Amino acid sequence: MIRFVGVVLVSLLGACATTEHTTTSTASARPPYSGEVQILDAMPPSGSFERVGVVIARGSDITSDQTLRRNLLQQAGQMGANAVVPQGPVRTEPSSDGQSEKKLAAWAIWLKP
Repeated sequence: MIRFVGVVLVSLLGACATTEHTTTSTASARPPYSGEVQILDAMPPSGSFERVGVVIARGSDITSDQTLRRNLLQQAGQMGANAVVPQGPVRTEPSSDGQSEKKLAAWAIWLKP
């Protein structure tokens, strides 16, 4: 029983995802956005949006892509973005500790009304 609990606990901890963000130097400070943050396939036409920054979600190789997207969207909303434009698909890369990690990066933007 203890072994089973330990395996479940390690699995759950390993499936956690973290996010980091960087705001652009030209972005005006925005309050957190409480609506649904959209995922766009490409950048909208110039002048129709403002770049808020870049958001990166990371997780272990067992973290689901859905968890990465959810955390990325949540962080973008906290930055004041109402949309994100992924900078590519979810990638799996070696981490500094020799394990594999998943990574999803996106531009956080504010679509002008």
